[in-house]
Amino acid sequence: MRDMPRLVGAAYTKVFIFENPDDQAQIWGYYTLSPAQIRFSDLTKSQQRVVPGSIPVALARIGFLARDDRAPPKLGAALLVDAARRVLRSDAMTAWGIILEPEGGRGNAKLWNWYETTMGFSPIAPEEAGTEPRSMYCPLKRMVPEEWNRR
Repeated sequence: MRDMPRLVGAAYTKVFIFENPDDQAQIWGYYTLSPAQIRFSDLTKSQQRVVPGSIPVALARIGFLARDDRAPPKLGAALLVDAARRVLRSDAMTAWGIILEPEGGRGNAKLWNWYETTMGFSPIAPEEAGTEPRSMYCPLKRMVPEEWNRR
């Protein structure tokens, strides 16, 4: 987080902060968004059928995502949905999905499984054979279908 002012100042990322509505000095959660892309071949076969073939896939990267232990339950999911809605509603940027790197990778099984089973993220195969995946992505259509269908 100490690099955040530099990253924001360099137009690398934007920060979105969610305060406790009863105490604005308390931050319940935050996330950052910046542009990203992945190779077409990184998508699952079923997702390859719904995007334009063989060109890089535009995504929004969540570089940092955190919630305070005192925040209401399910705030983490709400932050991800808020990010997806924000990307879909943007007139200045477009993206097909969200990408992130769960802290600890697959070694943090509880977090990894939450992203995969609860939020619908898919792992991206690592470029180096024999290594564990570090990144995951999720189509915006899966995260906020009601917003996607209104476009």
